[in-house]
Amino acid sequence: MPFGFCPGKATWYPEPQKLFRLLVLASETGQPLYSGGLAEQPDWSVEMLAWFVPEYRDLQFIKRASAIFGGKDEPKQVTPPKK
Repeated sequence: MPFGFCPGKATWYPEPQKLFRLLVLASETGQPLYSGGLAEQPDWSVEMLAWFVPEYRDLQFIKRASAIFGGKDEPKQVTPPKK
């Protein structure tokens, strides 16, 4: 996604770091950010998780697939043709 700012700068502040860790934990464990069910969560957290979880899972899948099949940065193993 295009950003109008450097997303790395968000790591300079503890609040975005904490939110990111909470979102990762919620994605990994399937637990909401706050106590109670999904209907009891603040609207902003439901919207954030609805965006974050699919993006996070896609990136995890791509990372695993690249490790198995080789990514752009990894050299491909070329099998010599059979004679």
